[in-house]
Amino acid sequence: MKIIIKTPQQIQSLRDGGKYHNELLLLVYHAAKPGVSLLDLEKIASDYLISHKLRSAFKGFHNYPANICLSVNDCIVHGIPDAKILKNGDFLKIDIGIQYQGMITDAAVCKIIWWYQHNKAGAELMRTTKEALDKSLELVKNWSSLMEYGRRVGNFVESKGCSIIKSLTGHGVGKGMHEDPRIPNYADPRLKGIKFKTGMVIALEPITAEISQDYTVHKNKRDLITTHGDLGCQWEYTVLVTETGYEILAGITNL
Repeated sequence: MKIIIKTPQQIQSLRDGGKYHNELLLLVYHAAKPGVSLLDLEKIASDYLISHKLRSAFKGFHNYPANICLSVNDCIVHGIPDAKILKNGDFLKIDIGIQYQGMITDAAVCKIIWWYQHNKAGAELMRTTKEALDKSLELVKNWSSLMEYGRRVGNFVESKGCSIIKSLTGHGVGKGMHEDPRIPNYADPRLKGIKFKTGMVIALEPITAEISQDYTVHKNKRDLITTHGDLGCQWEYTVLVTETGYEILAGITNL
């Protein structure tokens, strides 16, 4: 395991890139309404990136064809934007990666189309997933245990009657899209003794479902679908580990 500690200059680039990242996340979030297609949202993201002279960190990564990931309902993550038209009650996951000054931020949010009342199960799953992340952030600081962070996330999600997709994890990020360490959302004994370190930058992302504990791969070889056809969820921040805690470099905390 090779954990990359970021330099002050790299951290500043990530911090500055995170401002663009959050602006784009919110732009796509607010544009996602009934009657809008996933391709419409992809076009909004593409236009924003071009106008701000930014690059998607996703497009071309393992030959991924789009700038952003848009995953609907039982598609948990990695959904390719297509002609699907959003309708009331759809559960949309918006995952964006941006490369700025050579450094990558990775963060995601969710939205019920058009309003929470149209999908109460999705709203509860989303609330649980985000709260699991937010409540577990207090364990992120120098020399704190990665395994205990994962335990906190997993225990909270399961206490609410939801499931963790254990094979999908958080990860280091910054110079590359996926860096060490791998950060599961449960108490993985393989991480025993592994600690957060000041200067680490990590993408923390509980990935959950109503009942499924695993996924199948769609015929397009990209979309990851819950095994039982239930709703899947993701919420993600790019986080800097500091001596006494953490700093969220990219990600929306107040939706």
